[in-house]
Amino acid sequence: MIYGAKHKNEEVRLNSSSGGIFRPLAENTIKKGGVVFGASYNKNNVEHIEVSNIEDLIKLQKSKYVRSDLKDSYKNVKEYLDKGIEVLFSGTPCQVKGLKKYLKQEYDNLLCVDFICHGTPTKKAFQKYMKNNKIKKIDFKDKSKGWNNYHINKDGELEFYQDNEYMQDFINDRNLEESCYRCTNKKFKSNSDIKLADFWGIQYINPRFSDDKGISTVFINTIKGEKEFEGIKHLLDTIEVSLEEATRFNPSFYNKATKGK
Repeated sequence: MIYGAKHKNEEVRLNSSSGGIFRPLAENTIKKGGVVFGASYNKNNVEHIEVSNIEDLIKLQKSKYVRSDLKDSYKNVKEYLDKGIEVLFSGTPCQVKGLKKYLKQEYDNLLCVDFICHGTPTKKAFQKYMKNNKIKKIDFKDKSKGWNNYHINKDGELEFYQDNEYMQDFINDRNLEESCYRCTNKKFKSNSDIKLADFWGIQYINPRFSDDKGISTVFINTIKGEKEFEGIKHLLDTIEVSLEEATRFNPSFYNKATKGK
């Protein structure tokens, strides 16, 4: 099943890149005594961390637009899983695929969530941008002026994403990891349970569902993913959509980055 979805709580959506679907999935995991792994800022770096209380989930929300350092995440995920503890691991498709290869077996207590990935800028490109512009805190998708025309929030200053050098390098495939140009994890090849994305173009596909505050596309890939999504569905407004509708304005579902574009 594929859905267009948005959280009914607008504060949750405001603090999310699109429709706020990751947050309730993560909350459910923690409420079951589990642990959530995801990407978080650490000064001028982005690292995968583990979160076991709901208050800290804010660290994992929103897009980071740089490849995160996994550190010991895979090892720590396995230790929790072997103890029977519920784990939600969120990351890029290649990070989810890597975790699956590392574990070498399926776990009923593991939920993997990834997203449609355009590619990830290098740590070097990110740190150079932050240093050259003397930025201490950044939000790459500030929706205070709308989701379709989102802004970059740099220490409280807003810049339209089309005017931002770093985002234009990202959109035009100029600052990505080398592996992004050879990506083999498009479509559903990461084996994630749930894939999330911005539902770009929803205003053309279903204008009544669009409100310019952020809509997610939710791809349910497994029975486990379906069960977890059904557990949070009462918190969401949803519509069912086709694969063609879900990906019409998001070619990164199918296409890898093109070097020298």
